[in-house]
Amino acid sequence: MSGKTEKPKEVSRSAGELLFTDVFRRADKDDNGEISYEEFIQYFSDTVLKDEELQELFKLIDADSNGVLDIEEICKFFLEDFEDFKPLFDKIEDLSISIGKSLHSASKDYPNSDKQKQFKIRLYLREMLNSLFALGVPVQRAIGVLGAMDKTDEIVNGLTQLEVQKIMMSKIQKDPLSYQVDRLSDLLDRVEVKGEQKGQELVKFYVRSGDGRLDEEKGGQYLACFTHYIETIKEKEFLEFYSDYQSDLVDEESCYYLFLRKEKPKNDVTKFMVYQIWDHKMDLDVHFMSEEFKEWETNLVDVIVKPSETNQMVIPKKWAAMTKRRNHSNHNQNRKHHRNGIKKPKRQKNRSKKGMYLPYVKNMKFVRKGTLKAKMEKKKNQEKEMEVVKN
Repeated sequence: MSGKTEKPKEVSRSAGELLFTDVFRRADKDDNGEISYEEFIQYFSDTVLKDEELQELFKLIDADSNGVLDIEEICKFFLEDFEDFKPLFDKIEDLSISIGKSLHSASKDYPNSDKQKQFKIRLYLREMLNSLFALGVPVQRAIGVLGAMDKTDEIVNGLTQLEVQKIMMSKIQKDPLSYQVDRLSDLLDRVEVKGEQKGQELVKFYVRSGDGRLDEEKGGQYLACFTHYIETIKEKEFLEFYSDYQSDLVDEESCYYLFLRKEKPKNDVTKFMVYQIWDHKMDLDVHFMSEEFKEWETNLVDVIVKPSETNQMVIPKKWAAMTKRRNHSNHNQNRKHHRNGIKKPKRQKNRSKKGMYLPYVKNMKFVRKGTLKAKMEKKKNQEKEMEVVKN
């Protein structure tokens, strides 16, 4: 008997097990090796299953009925019907490895290459990114269709399931933007059902047929939505940072909408959405490189609990034209007062208690232009004066 101890053999895991192990780690926010019901709801909740159905699903996965889910329970449940998707995820794993090798090679060759080769490398990487985004479009549409198909109460009587599927797919292919807006309107109706019970007006979207194809060069504007997940105890700090950021954008002529939406805190995390409408995508790209935006992102690092999300899309100018006409004179007046150091006029009837004048927009929370930047500058000046006195 030899004195050497044999190393335990590494258990090889399939692509599916690796995938759902990774899913488990992302869902396990506390990083304690188990998923609570709250973590399960936060990660796996979608717009189709109701809370009661999600609770039943959690109990079904929880085989030992101990109130938490472990890796084995998650893998066992999701691997049951995974066979049809296994080849796809195998290819994705191979693609991920290939992308890593390409990026490593590009970073190694780029510094010593001439300008022509550097130009080609940048083009290759950009086109690779465009191709990856393009792959996600049909998948996103399919998810929307499957979610809509679950609304059996709205399926027209007399139509078979196959006929309904054909109608949905035809609508998406002919007018994808209109379909997405209709879907978004339905989701907002579900979320705001409590508001309807209290007599509040729901958000409505109206898209004329034919607006599905949009081209930024043909008069479209650019909508950007930034979603930030903030620690609830740091809400005040975040609002101060946002107030400072809002003040920096007052004189930005190409950005004439900037507003903030807040959702109710959940699990000590508050979700804020910053909406911006720009005249052109180029204006937004320039803004991303500005000192104001870099300072804003630097400040966010201290208050966010996970990376922020960014969504962008081209929208028809006429969507915002009516609100722009209502808001244009007052917003320009705000800019003028801001530049001249004059106090703003008294609030009007439809003016929000805090922040900019944005009538007819529901469920929005606005904040005043802050004085954080001025305080910081004042503090720096005081420190400089102290140094002069000491010297």
